[in-house]
Amino acid sequence: EKSSETLTKDGNEIEITSETLTKGENKKETSSETLASETKRSVVVSVDGSQASEDVVDWCMANVFRKEDKIIYVHAAEYGVAPYANAGMGGGGAFIVDVNSQLRDEAAKRGTKLLRRMAARSHEKGFKPSSLKILMVPIGLSGKATLCDFADDHNPSLFICGSRGLGIMGRAFVGSTSDYLIHNAKCPVMIVKTPATESKDGSTETPNAAVISA
Repeated sequence: EKSSETLTKDGNEIEITSETLTKGENKKETSSETLASETKRSVVVSVDGSQASEDVVDWCMANVFRKEDKIIYVHAAEYGVAPYANAGMGGGGAFIVDVNSQLRDEAAKRGTKLLRRMAARSHEKGFKPSSLKILMVPIGLSGKATLCDFADDHNPSLFICGSRGLGIMGRAFVGSTSDYLIHNAKCPVMIVKTPATESKDGSTETPNAAVISA
């Protein structure tokens, strides 16, 4: 499958395009088709590469997605950024910039692979994502804040993410993405709780969800 990556104006949002995603986009729409496209729900699903994310996608296909939905998969790509060199460090500054660029490129490649895997998973069930987006987390910003900014900028009909069950201590020290989105995003947010562990008899619990409307 042929593919390409296109950077947006701010350089922090990468949209993955492919023949699969863009097929038929050049077709001339009739007025009725245009109206239908304007009334589609836009559903954004955040994925992070964990088993929980795959469970979220599966749950959405079974319980949320409609064939006419505009489905967008997003991934907030965080990467370890080497500290910038102070003035007067000579060539060391250029080296650090090169390291940062390499780390960013590697994070983008991992995100691309992840999003393509999720898109393929959806295609198997008959749901074609309209867009796959990697959100490169800017220096000084967290992944959850980047996702929230994306939600506020695009105002989807519904923003969905998983809950990895950090527990009380985990939420207290690092805070969960789901908690952050619920309290800060301006659009409706759905949190899907997906236990990734199997019970003793080998069965897996059914994911459940709660919708918080902004």
